[in-house]
Amino acid sequence: MKTMEDLLNERKAAMVVVDNIDKQINDKKRRTIVQCTDSNYGKGCGMASTIADLVYIQTHWYERPHGCMGGDNWHQGDGEFDCPHCGRRNRLYNRPDIQALKHFFGDCIDEHEKD
Repeated sequence: MKTMEDLLNERKAAMVVVDNIDKQINDKKRRTIVQCTDSNYGKGCGMASTIADLVYIQTHWYERPHGCMGGDNWHQGDGEFDCPHCGRRNRLYNRPDIQALKHFFGDCIDEHEKD
C-alpha cells in the first residue's frame, strides 16, 4: 500500500508532466497563423503573421445616457489587429477561433471610440 508521501510525490510528478504539456499547447497557440483579409476596412494584403507577432486591439464603444437609468456605459466591442505588412485593420468578429486566442497575442491594448 502506498503511503501519503508516495501519493503526493506521484501527484507532483504528474503535475510536472501536465505543466509541460500546457506549455507546449500554449506555444502552439502563440504560433497560430492569422491572415490579413478583406473587411469593411478595405482589401487585405493576404499576408500571414503569427499571433505572437500581433497586437490584439480590444475595442470599446460608449452608450450615451438615456431615460432615467439607461446608458452611460462602455461596452466591449470586437477584437481587431493591425496587419504588420500593410497596416490595415482586421476585425475578428467573424473569426471567433482567433478572437478566443486573445491572451496569446504579443500584446493586448484597449481602444475606446472617440466622440
